[in-house]
Amino acid sequence: MADTSRDAGTKAGPGAGCAVGVLSLAVALLIAEMATRWLYPVPLHATDTFLAVGPRELREGRARPRWLRPNCEARHVEDDFDVAVSTNSHGLRDEEIALDKPDGQTRVLAVGDSFTFGYGVELHEAFCKVAQRNLGGDTLVINCGVPSWGTADELDFLLLEGFDYAPDAVVVCVYENDVRDNLNRGTYGLTATGVERTAPLGSARRSDEGAGGLHTQDPFCEQVLERGASTWGEPEDAEPSLLVRSSNLWRIARQALSRATQRGRAAQAAATPAEQRDLSRRLTAGLLAEIADACGERGVPAIVMLMPSKEDVQAGVTERFTEEIGVLAGEAGREGAEIVDLMPVLLAHGGRALYFPTNRHINADGHRVVGEALAHRLEELLVGTGERR
Repeated sequence: MADTSRDAGTKAGPGAGCAVGVLSLAVALLIAEMATRWLYPVPLHATDTFLAVGPRELREGRARPRWLRPNCEARHVEDDFDVAVSTNSHGLRDEEIALDKPDGQTRVLAVGDSFTFGYGVELHEAFCKVAQRNLGGDTLVINCGVPSWGTADELDFLLLEGFDYAPDAVVVCVYENDVRDNLNRGTYGLTATGVERTAPLGSARRSDEGAGGLHTQDPFCEQVLERGASTWGEPEDAEPSLLVRSSNLWRIARQALSRATQRGRAAQAAATPAEQRDLSRRLTAGLLAEIADACGERGVPAIVMLMPSKEDVQAGVTERFTEEIGVLAGEAGREGAEIVDLMPVLLAHGGRALYFPTNRHINADGHRVVGEALAHRLEELLVGTGERR
């Protein structure tokens, strides 16, 4: 009888030990979860809340990279800010706007990436809305900015949707990472006469005929978002996965992997051969010229606004900015676009104080300075075309 009991205890030992181990791990994870929520809370990423991307088959087919989920209400929280983000039924961070323009209204489209979107500021603080208030009257400056867009995406948006708003002027905001993004998209190539799309232009929101690569700011999200906010279907109904919503530890791990990947990509970009960098610059210049030409064909004035990086403004390095970014606008200027260099504007109004402490984007003061400068140029431009009375 005693031997049987010893045998039973021996057999139960490994299972019991395993159960104790699993329980100990669960308790440790729970403690770590609670501790990190208190010491280092990581909010949901933008791609979990207001950004949407297409399904795998579109991404592999180089589809339109991302857009804003329509009819969205979310909060965008990072170390430097906590702001509301809401979108209209067209997926724009703006009020509900009909395509048909009312009589007497002046419309300006502002297209660009996260700077135009107003990353980290409330909508009314974004430079497009600052410009709108400064212009006054029945003028509407429509926010058509989407984080991570490049010039290629902005050209596609204008051709697919933007010109349907019957704008009286178009503003294109250019940032230095557009140069890399435009080449990575693979949607346009250089020809002897300019740029040409590598696939038929179609709405990648609804069709796989569109072209364009997906390069998210959070590379690790490309793996986990299959179960999160980027799931295909009705973007406004998609929600992040239970793990993303519930676990701060998971979000910490995702953030760490994302940052490591971004550092690797930055190092790779810095080592890009000179020939490829030159190709990227020429492609971006061609895309800007194509936007200016498309506006000119429709009798719509265009402004190309050059946004310097936080590092260049803080260091006052105007030479590098002129070489890397300023020259890109040359072809657009020859096509009739108005060029606005924001480097001297930002340097004259506070420089580094116009950017968030840790984030690379301009803060509310920076948007105010940019919006006032833009309003001044728009006033001159629209009066000259007779659109402002």
